[in-house]
Amino acid sequence: MGMELIVEKYKNDLPGYTLCGYGEVGFPQYKVRLLCLMLKDKGLPVIDEYILRLYKENIPIDDMSLLLGIDQELVSSSWYNLIHLGLIHIDTKWITEKGYSYLREHTIESNEKIYLDITIDALSGEIKRNRMYINRKTIRETNLDVLDSLVDQPSVYNLKVAQLKKVLSEYQKRDPETYAGNLVDIIEVDNKPTQYKRLNILIFKNANEEYRFMVCDDSQRYEEYESALVKLEESGKEILKNGIGNYFEKNDLVSNQKFTKESNEYLSPLQIRNYTYEILQKNQGYVYISLPLVKTKTPDDYLINLLQEKAKTKSKIYIIVSGREFIDNFQKNQYEKIISIRNKFKNLFIINVSVYQNSVLMSENQGVLSYLEKHELKAPASKYGITETGFLLNEKESKEYIIEKFKPLIELKHEYNLISKEELKNKILRIVQLVTDFDDYLLSINNIGWIGGGAIPDVKRLFESPVANTENDFKVFISSMHTSLGESLEKNGKAHGDKSYFWNYFKSTFPDLHKVLHKIRIYRHSTEHISLEDKPKENYFKFLDEDLDGSMPFFKENGYRILQTKIILNLEEILEKLLLK
Repeated sequence: MGMELIVEKYKNDLPGYTLCGYGEVGFPQYKVRLLCLMLKDKGLPVIDEYILRLYKENIPIDDMSLLLGIDQELVSSSWYNLIHLGLIHIDTKWITEKGYSYLREHTIESNEKIYLDITIDALSGEIKRNRMYINRKTIRETNLDVLDSLVDQPSVYNLKVAQLKKVLSEYQKRDPETYAGNLVDIIEVDNKPTQYKRLNILIFKNANEEYRFMVCDDSQRYEEYESALVKLEESGKEILKNGIGNYFEKNDLVSNQKFTKESNEYLSPLQIRNYTYEILQKNQGYVYISLPLVKTKTPDDYLINLLQEKAKTKSKIYIIVSGREFIDNFQKNQYEKIISIRNKFKNLFIINVSVYQNSVLMSENQGVLSYLEKHELKAPASKYGITETGFLLNEKESKEYIIEKFKPLIELKHEYNLISKEELKNKILRIVQLVTDFDDYLLSINNIGWIGGGAIPDVKRLFESPVANTENDFKVFISSMHTSLGESLEKNGKAHGDKSYFWNYFKSTFPDLHKVLHKIRIYRHSTEHISLEDKPKENYFKFLDEDLDGSMPFFKENGYRILQTKIILNLEEILEKLLLK
């Protein structure tokens, strides 16, 4: 069941409380294999049983093989096994009290080791039979947020034996032979990789600003978790990661985009989803979509498949993606699927803007608009929650919205002269020569230079740089540029005793050259991380404003190639001007 259906089902379940946040979360579950020592009651093997009973009747050992019709070796082996089990005394050769007890009860106690697989809830501490949940690989692929643990990782010292015995009794009912006996001791605790139980969390608050958690899935509530979540909050752990991103959150862009419309009733998240799919499926002409880069608006596979089917019909699809960075890798992977549709059908257009836009899907005669609402929370760690609401738009309102929000961006055209493979090769050859010449010039001035009179490192790799038709091509290119030109300069300065050579002398003496090398450095970092730290991010956004009008290269058609072209031409131009002086 999707989050929208969960919200619809439970939103009114706490009278006096208002829903102010929700999300799907992984609840940690410890997976443990125990090596247990069990005291078991069991019978002897058949031959041992006959040997013991015949011996009680004073039948000589040597006569037993003839009497039973078996080899004497088997009789001897059984005899020594009875001694080993303590049923016959090793010295007196008399039957022991334990032996006579067995003859009366037909059972014997023995210690055996067994393996027992269990799951321990890392929030409640409850021990359960082994169950399979979501593993770490799936967590990474879907970027599901996970909760911290409240319970320490299991060891032989902290296991709750009473609970463990109850779980053992469940195993014994299912497989009495394997798990027979009584638990004597836990010898070893082998902790396996933690898994996660996928559940939904809803946050409510009342008029007195008191907050409550609800944990549920499509079939039931899990009230035992609600007090555990309060403990996590009180320990300073935020329960829900709202997923609106540092850029939107820092600039408070989400809450500034509220849309009011008195003539329409508010739509619930479920209604928003249903109308969105309905309009997309029924419309045969133009489709206009706006999606902000927030977690709750990440396109799901169902929407992506609808877009692909719509693209096959030759309908024109315009998508505005607002935001400057992805929330997580899962979101990026989903948009890669949409990019592949754009590349294949050519009638799907993507425009990326940095300013937050409300979520919309509309045709020219109807539409649905939704926005995110921020609800302040007086909780120790969770400062606010996010909910979604929206409206239906009629034909007049849809056309006005398209004219205001979509048409200016659709009509905005930029012409770029993109570098070719041959031009790239020649430009890099030229830049290598210019850097060598500039190194000689610098050496004559400060005796440090650029590469200290040596060779440019990894120059062969630099010469092999591909045209940046894809993100990976750009990653190879920009990494080579940074290693050969930027990193080499910094290392050379440090080798001459000036750790701040690039940031002080070079920046103040050659500001334009420093800037383009710094840009190369920042762009290279951007290819290594889904999100940058605050200071590099600030520069990254500034450079994208200059080079792509603020658009992310991922979304812009030929975006990475445009960046490559500008970097090469800019570096060549700056070096030529400096050498002319």
